Amino acid sequence: MAVYRLIRKKAFEHDLSRVAGKDAILDMRVERRIQKLTEHPKHHGYHAGGLIRCNWVAGVGDWAIIYEIEEAKQTVTLLRFLNLDQL
Repeated sequence: MAVYRLIRKKAFEHDLSRVAGKDAILDMRVERRIQKLTEHPKHHGYHAGGLIRCNWVAGVGDWAIIYEIEEAKQTVTLLRFLNLDQL
């Protein structure tokens, strides 16, 4: 099984930094979800079907990682980290 290369956009890092460090358990869950996304991104997320530019969403509690998959380059690009209320 191929491991996808991970790209973190600045907006994702900014979103995550607002929450990171405040909840150690959430931090661990986010990192575990990111690791799983690099291993099998389609299995660990769901397609947003045009609602969010046809991106993918991976839930982490009350939060969601918005990401894109580029099969040709075997990359997962982390776009945003948003509270479910913001979707």
